[in-house]
Amino acid sequence: MKNTETRTIDGVQFRVTQLGFSASRKALLRLSKSIGPALAEVLEAAESTKDVALAPALGRLVESVNEEDLDFFSQVFGESTSYSEDGERWPLLRKENQEILFTGRMLTFFKWLGFCIEVNYADFFDAYRKGGAG
Repeated sequence: MKNTETRTIDGVQFRVTQLGFSASRKALLRLSKSIGPALAEVLEAAESTKDVALAPALGRLVESVNEEDLDFFSQVFGESTSYSEDGERWPLLRKENQEILFTGRMLTFFKWLGFCIEVNYADFFDAYRKGGAG
């Protein structure tokens, strides 16, 4: 059974459902090769009170990501996300809704990506941080 989690990020409520195995596996491979480490650093800096750490973390993210990666993750995670702002719930799978929601909110976009990664791969990254499977 797929897990669904809800989180409010910058005043927007996101509901993310885990991807199926095939889509999740494909996204994990691409994530680990492209933006994973840099995104983790950005999210850690954004959550801390150390604003000075955010600029270099964002710089590393910009260096490691490309347009195809962002398009891929926007599509794959958008298909499993809905959002609510002002009481109405909208699917995030439509590119038009992403345009509306994330215009002028790039940090919110990356926080949403981080939340999607957390929902889908928390067990994987917890094992990695602890030094392997337990």
